[in-house]
Amino acid sequence: MKNEIAVILFGPPGAGKTTQAEHLKTTFRLAHIDSGRLIERTVHDPAKQDDPVIARERSIFDSGVLNTPEWVAHLIAMELRTVHETGHGVVFSGSPRTLYEAQVLTPVLEQLYGHDNIAFIKIAVSPETSLIRNTRRLVCKKCGKIYQGFAGAEPAGFCDCGGRLTTRILDTAEAIKTRLDQYHNRTAPLFRFLMERGYAINETDGERGPDEIAKDLKNIVLRTLTINTRDNENQK
Repeated sequence: MKNEIAVILFGPPGAGKTTQAEHLKTTFRLAHIDSGRLIERTVHDPAKQDDPVIARERSIFDSGVLNTPEWVAHLIAMELRTVHETGHGVVFSGSPRTLYEAQVLTPVLEQLYGHDNIAFIKIAVSPETSLIRNTRRLVCKKCGKIYQGFAGAEPAGFCDCGGRLTTRILDTAEAIKTRLDQYHNRTAPLFRFLMERGYAINETDGERGPDEIAKDLKNIVLRTLTINTRDNENQK
């Protein structure tokens, strides 16, 4: 049986979107599309470095500025359709990021999953929390697991999977401030578009511990997508 639900998480850098998307992925048997990692993997793919479009997008990405909306929307739409063909529902962390992307991707989501099967949730954190969390985290180059709170001191330098831990290019204080400006100036405006299209923008306090947030997000999804999530829970 197909899983016909889609959950889209919004929030500034450091809100915990990736961590919470992984919780929702497990809870509701969803595929996780992490647009930030998808873009990063694409623009830093060694086989694509001679492509002028990829070179342009790599330079934009590494600066902390949002990538070209048309390019991102096309990349995400292709990934979304691939996921849907497998019969999975989906959880997004980090997309759509601009009004243009929302205008392109929302109709695709509705076509694939239906208007009433889509939940939009904002994880709210302060700019101070965003800055602290991002400058104090390490990421596994192999599996993408995030290690929080190390302030530049690597925990043995390796992840549990054996991959090397590293600081992302986007996690410098300067890049994070740019990303925060981008979120407030380019992402926030799309909420009105979604509300005008008939969606509620649910919100949760991201300043709490990850387990508390995960419990809240699960309840929001269950409340928002009652019929489909109940059926999905009964299959477990």
